[in-house]
Amino acid sequence: MFWQDVLGFKLSHRAHHEGDLASEVTGVPGAEISIAVLKGYGHKIELLEYHAPPDRKHVDLRPCDVGSVHVALTVDNLDAVLSTIAGSGWRAVGEPQVLKTGPNAGRRVIYVRRNNHRVHAAAVSKQLMVDS
Repeated sequence: MFWQDVLGFKLSHRAHHEGDLASEVTGVPGAEISIAVLKGYGHKIELLEYHAPPDRKHVDLRPCDVGSVHVALTVDNLDAVLSTIAGSGWRAVGEPQVLKTGPNAGRRVIYVRRNNHRVHAAAVSKQLMVDS
């Protein structure tokens, strides 16, 4: 699993919800959900996979489209992460760029994507790039 093997998160627990509980919590009639909760680096991430209702839509969203998901991670070594994720089917969507302004000025950033996942993740390097 990408989140564990590549990013180093630990599986906390799994759950499966359906029926009234899933429908009432999500507001989706007939919802059936598998959940994996991961912990690491002082954070907890809950990943959901919907199995129902059967009429759910499958769309290919771009990062700018309403409904697109974005997760940003700060990493120690951006080049090492990009090399590691390539073996898991993830890829950078362009070349890493150095931010010019804002609280992350001087840091490199890039979006990564896995073809069969509609999640766009941004990796932000902890290392500042210094012009020489």
